[in-house]
Amino acid sequence: MDRISDIKTWEIDSIGRYIGHNFSFWSVADSLELGMYYFPTKGPTDTAHYAADSTFYINYIGRLLNGTVFDTNIKDTAKLYGLYNPKGTYAPKKVKMATELKDIKMSDNSVINGFARALKQMRHFEAGTAIFNSTWGYGTSGSGSAIPAFSPLRFDIEIVKNTSD
Repeated sequence: MDRISDIKTWEIDSIGRYIGHNFSFWSVADSLELGMYYFPTKGPTDTAHYAADSTFYINYIGRLLNGTVFDTNIKDTAKLYGLYNPKGTYAPKKVKMATELKDIKMSDNSVINGFARALKQMRHFEAGTAIFNSTWGYGTSGSGSAIPAFSPLRFDIEIVKNTSD
């Protein structure tokens, strides 16, 4: 096993290779901020961003860059990747926007900064892919056995309903 002397550089390089291989029409130069990338995959129905007090519903899939899916609220996807829990709830999740990333909630729970930053970027009924380094995710600790420390993450997110619909 090789020793990595600069983990942040290694993560950014890993993300760059991943984007180059999987999203050749985008570039690491398209970053929102260092280590944070968001690429729309389906255009919005309205170009306005959500206000800080808005509420809407999303479907999402979270995965490591090696393709391992670790979380989703989509039943068929959960079954496909062996995550399905018959006692789980598989339905669009409510998102409550806020001014600060730390205050954005999904089903009344806080979310990691990379996920929150992607949500702030999105517009009405848009779908997109957020890819970010561990600084925006679970950092040096990871999350349980599913997400190791220093893991860049990918989230595919789609806004499926506004509260006014």
